Amino acid sequence: MSSTTDINILFLDKLDGVEQPWDLLYEGNTYWSSDYLKVMNDFPPYDVATHYALVKKGEIPVAKFTFQFLSIKLSESFGDTNEQFTFSQKIQNGIKNLILPFLNFNLVVSGNTLLSGNYGYFISAELASGEKSKILMDVVQQYKLFLKKKKLKADGILMKDFEDPEAIYGDKLEADNFTHFSIQPKMRLDLSEGWKVMDDYLAALKSKYRVRYKRARKKFEGLKKRDLKYEDLERYKSDMYNTYRKTVDQASFNLFLLHEDYFVALHRALGDKIKIVGIFEGDELIAFYTLVINNGEIDAHYLGYDVDKNHNYQLYLNMLYYMVEDSISSSMNVLHMSRTALEIKSSIGATPENINLYAKHYNSFLNSLVPFVLRITVPEVEWMPRSPFK
Repeated sequence: MSSTTDINILFLDKLDGVEQPWDLLYEGNTYWSSDYLKVMNDFPPYDVATHYALVKKGEIPVAKFTFQFLSIKLSESFGDTNEQFTFSQKIQNGIKNLILPFLNFNLVVSGNTLLSGNYGYFISAELASGEKSKILMDVVQQYKLFLKKKKLKADGILMKDFEDPEAIYGDKLEADNFTHFSIQPKMRLDLSEGWKVMDDYLAALKSKYRVRYKRARKKFEGLKKRDLKYEDLERYKSDMYNTYRKTVDQASFNLFLLHEDYFVALHRALGDKIKIVGIFEGDELIAFYTLVINNGEIDAHYLGYDVDKNHNYQLYLNMLYYMVEDSISSSMNVLHMSRTALEIKSSIGATPENINLYAKHYNSFLNSLVPFVLRITVPEVEWMPRSPFK
């Protein structure tokens, strides 16, 4: 345990024994709950260790933090894609391929690599802004000592997914030699109060987007869709994981891989807060998607599909439409859709939310190179926002 004045910071490997004070902060947020985070501990992404910090002022919990420690091999994290590059992009890609083999390091992530959004810290709104900033910086610094006691050496830290109202923390981080950068925005679809059924959503679309919906549904004919119960997840978990792997292997960058038992464990832990849907060709599971209810909103969590059958059935697009339908039938007001496939999500009505990240290498010389490395390695995605609504 570490302390500064009347602030006590407790670092933890697991949340066993502190569930009650932990869950008192930010009640109702599924991803901050001890139930969800215990799944992360018991079935972690491969080569990722999760740690926690609970901060009390006197006896009152006022802040909580999630950190992840992972070994990065950027030459393995960047995947092969079939993208067509411009000449300048080819040069940048060539430089990136030359330096990637040398960029292997141990990274601390303040946040949850599985999620889009700020799940690195929650600090009580009752604290003054100066006190909040001090707690944030103190916990980040003292976490290094916690790792040292565990004989873990971190080369650098990534503070992920700050939103614009949190700019005050960004100023503090930049003053501490962190480098600010941005990646793809996360996408969200605001659901109108007037949408009671899927037909209401379709009525709000422009004609060509309704035609697109009908064409996608036509291709989906012959497939079956159903909610997966716990016994289904046990039965189909290998098929689900295979489709998940086929999907993520297409991505240009992957920081981690989920545990094969993640979805089964998540369903067991979250109960009616999670919906997992399977799509079948006959008796064969060829796709699935997950939705998580979080604070009165709904998150599109992980999915998978047979990439070889995606074109014929338009699996991905149809799953997006079903997510919209499920969200409307659940009376949710927002569908969060993460930060991939921006254009196709935009075509169903999702809009971007920009987020900010901050990185720092603990070696001062190497830290001076971080802005250059980020320019070379962080992919720039050009996409065309769509306006599907009337």
